[in-house]
Amino acid sequence: MLLYGAEVITRGGLTVPHPGLVERLFVLVPLAELAPALYVPGMGRVVDLLARARQSLPEEEEVVSLGAFTVKSDSGH
Repeated sequence: MLLYGAEVITRGGLTVPHPGLVERLFVLVPLAELAPALYVPGMGRVVDLLARARQSLPEEEEVVSLGAFTVKSDSGH
């Protein structure tokens, strides 16, 4: 569990927001596409977290966004 609204939870081995969220681009990139202004309690806005995480990447690494997927519906089935 990454987030639970604006709640900060620490009990029984569960910490929300997930403490590793700020380091995981595979979480931050799609989250920024869905809700860039979302505030992660105690951490900041998603777009700011993503910008900081990208700055900490080694120069030879790159983050590529695949964007949203579009699924074509077949109305005949």
